[in-house]
Amino acid sequence: MVNAQEWLDRNYPQAQRNNVREISQPLIINLGGNEIIKVLEGDLIIEGFPNLSEICLFENRLNLVKISNCPECHTVQFHDNQVVSIEFVDCPKIRYFDCSNNKLSQLPTGLNPETLVHLDISDNNLTGDLSILSRFINLTCLEIRKNKLSGSLRSLASLERLNELNVSVTWINSGLEYLSYSLQRIYCHPSQFPQLKHYRVNDEGNGEHYDYQAWRGNNEELIEQAEEQLLQAQIEVPLPNN
Repeated sequence: MVNAQEWLDRNYPQAQRNNVREISQPLIINLGGNEIIKVLEGDLIIEGFPNLSEICLFENRLNLVKISNCPECHTVQFHDNQVVSIEFVDCPKIRYFDCSNNKLSQLPTGLNPETLVHLDISDNNLTGDLSILSRFINLTCLEIRKNKLSGSLRSLASLERLNELNVSVTWINSGLEYLSYSLQRIYCHPSQFPQLKHYRVNDEGNGEHYDYQAWRGNNEELIEQAEEQLLQAQIEVPLPNN
């Protein structure tokens, strides 16, 4: 294994960082001509890459991660590590973030909810309800399976562009009617939402999931009631004192 910070500083020295577009998984070539992945371990600070667009450092043993002053970065992949904390500072353009199969107990800080469209935080140690995600209003894909998250999907009503949602192996089991009209596919265990049992689909491109649009079309009255409740809740929000 290789110390992650030493590897980064050695391969991406400060004087050359203006020209770096991607930080990717380190490889070595063995005597047989085969590529072998170097495993990075420890804490890692990635900072001062003004033109960096992608970070792909998956299947390592990274722990604490900080990404700072990378204003053009749009894709970050840290899946299959041992990450317990990630902090973003001055990285306003992150669109795709995958930190699945790690040890996060809370959401990464500093993600811009206006730009993020794909968020995968599956298989971590997240707890609580879904209100922590309600500000990410431009998400089109949200993967939160295998976490100890609970409560209602109502907290995701603000995600009006959501297309795909995975809540399998969580304690979330209510609020289908509050999800956006944009949602196409939902992945969950049959016991979470038994009302979806007649809407199961299995296709080659998307695997086994439930057709939310079909369910929504057969539950228009329930959908209308939910929309009225959301509208009433907005009306009842008190105005701030002058």
